[in-house]
Formats: sequence, structure tokens, C-alpha cells
Amino acid sequence: MSEIDPIELRRALGAFMTGVTVVTTIDSQGAPTGFTANSFTSVSLDEPLVLFCLACKSMNREIYLNAGKFAINILAEDQQQISWTFASPKVEDRFSGVGWNSAETGSPILDGSAAWFDCVLHETVEAGDHVIVIGRVLAFDSSSANPLGFWKGNYVSALLEHKATDAGSASGLVGVVLEYDGKILLVESEDDKTFRLPRGTHIGSPQIPDSLLGVLAGYGVQAEIGFVFSVIENNSGNDDNVLIYYRGTTESNASSSPLVRWFSFADIPWESLANNQTAAMLKRYIDVSIGGRYSVYVGDSDHGKVHSLADKSAKDY
Repeated sequence: MSEIDPIELRRALGAFMTGVTVVTTIDSQGAPTGFTANSFTSVSLDEPLVLFCLACKSMNREIYLNAGKFAINILAEDQQQISWTFASPKVEDRFSGVGWNSAETGSPILDGSAAWFDCVLHETVEAGDHVIVIGRVLAFDSSSANPLGFWKGNYVSALLEHKATDAGSASGLVGVVLEYDGKILLVESEDDKTFRLPRGTHIGSPQIPDSLLGVLAGYGVQAEIGFVFSVIENNSGNDDNVLIYYRGTTESNASSSPLVRWFSFADIPWESLANNQTAAMLKRYIDVSIGGRYSVYVGDSDHGKVHSLADKSAKDY
């Protein structure tokens, strides 16, 4: 058996989209405690069992095993800030400013959660570097709130995704910011030697030449199209205004076209980009990649708003 690279394994596991939860309990001093986890799943309906995983080295391990009870709070899409707070080791009072009430077991139920499950400890199973904590559900509830998602290291929102796609359903062009190993793919124009992002009439498939995947296939590039990154209002009559940009990934920087170039963030040819729209989008993409905060830009070529998943507000851009 070949040796497993843990970093590559983590990256591959990140392809499985999950929800985001905050697991809470009351410690031996009677104080509320909690942490962010996406290793949550249902186990059984009869009897009602759920589980989450704790790192063996986690400081939370003894707290939860000794408490013998816990609550699973499935976060709503406007609770990304809560996810950050309960994931950060630097935050001393994670419950400061967070509304909550006590469940039957006394475990904290966070206000505004998409759903919650109040549990008592049923069983634990040691597995590798984690302990699987199985709980028996005593009570639960759910709301109409859309859940917060997590995929490939980014928070995602199904509702925001649908709104963005619906807004651009009548568009004539789509594009992609395609990244591999910290580099972005740009296509050089044969006419004026400027660079632009790859684009097509729709996402399509590699077998459709004018689709986005077909255009990439024509360059000898195989890609996976991810979530919407920007929605641009096409109000100039110029096809340089691509209406929808997606984020994308590829397993290789191989290509069969001399027009395809890969640029690191530091080496992007800003002065040779086809238009200001492309420059602004790439600068925002770099900021998002470094900060790890997924958002969607909606607007025209000059002005718009960045819709963040951290709250329901929109930031002018």
C-alpha cells in the first residue's frame, strides 16, 4: 500500500459537501461550551441516534465525555460568523453576543439554527486519531432557515447560488476563474495579445464546442466548475461583460494550446488584461482565496455588492 499524504487526503475529503454544526454542552463548572464541527451525521431512526467526531487530542474531549450530554446545532446560512467564533481557539467567551436557551439536558440551543438535536451520550468508539461520539436524541426541532454549507474549504449557500443563477438565466456568456496549485488560467488573445478568463455560451459539456467546458476542452484543459463567484449585469451590449463567472478547479495544468497561460497571484499581468472587469474580479478572487470567505458579487462592470454568507447584508464594492 502506498503512503497516504494527509494533506492531499484532507483536500480530497473536502470534495464532500457537508453542513456546519456547533456542538454544545455544559461543563463541570456549569458554564456553556461549544465548538464548530462538520463531522456530524445521523446513525439510526429506531432508536434515534446521531454522531459527531472529536479529535483525541482535543481539549473538548474530556468535557463532552464527562458531561454525558450534548446538543447539535445545525447552523443557518446567515450564521457563518458563529461558525468562525466557535472554531477559533483565540475566542475566550464564544457565547458572548450569541443568543441561546437551554434544552432538556441543559445543553445550549443556539437561536436561529436551522435545526437542533438534544442528546445524551449513547456510546463512544475510538477510531484512529478521533473518537466517535454517538448520542441518543431526546428532543429536536427544525426551522425554515436554509442551512450553511461547507465545500472545499469554503462556506457555501444554496439559496444565494440559486438566486445568482436565476438572475443570469438569460445570459449569453459564462466564464470561470480556474485555479490550480495557486495559479490562475488566463487565455491570450491572438489579435491584441491581451489576457482574459475562459468563457463560453453556457457551462455545457466538453462535447459542445461553444460551451464553457467545450472551450476548455478545446484548450486541452479538463476542469470542474464549482459555485457562482460573480454575476455581472450585461448592460453595455459588449460580450466582454460575461454575465456569470464561476469558480473552478482542475487536477492538472496540462493544456494543448499555446494561448493558455498559468499565472501565480503575484505574477498576474495586470496591465495586459483585456478589461477592468477582469482585473477587478481577479483582485477580489485573490482576496477571497487568502481570507477564505466565500461571497458572490452582483452588479455591473463598475459597481455592485458583495453578498457575504456571514450575514444577510451586502457590502458595496
